[in-house]
Amino acid sequence: MEINLNIWPLACWSPKLPVRRSTDVGKPRLNPGESAALAMALGSGASLLIDEQRGRKAARRIGVRVVGVLGLLLLAKQAGHLDAVAPALERLNAERYFISPALCADVLGMAGERS
Repeated sequence: MEINLNIWPLACWSPKLPVRRSTDVGKPRLNPGESAALAMALGSGASLLIDEQRGRKAARRIGVRVVGVLGLLLLAKQAGHLDAVAPALERLNAERYFISPALCADVLGMAGERS
């Protein structure tokens, strides 16, 4: 699986970018930060790094590509920044970041680390 992301860092965001007002994209009930991130991704054509289900649905509804933490880990391995995804998954679980066992197995399979 190849993951190709155009990541737009908030620190480099230009107020001259044509973006919608965040209130236009923040429905249904997203918090102000999610709405602003969604507006910037929409205006810049970047993918949005988000794990929260409501935000992912809102992004997909308006045509913004999304990726979550697990997708970012796969991208990091693909780019040679991680030797293995498994230790990162273990650390996330230790920090109480919920990943279902089935999703964990899928990610390990995509990373070529299934035992």
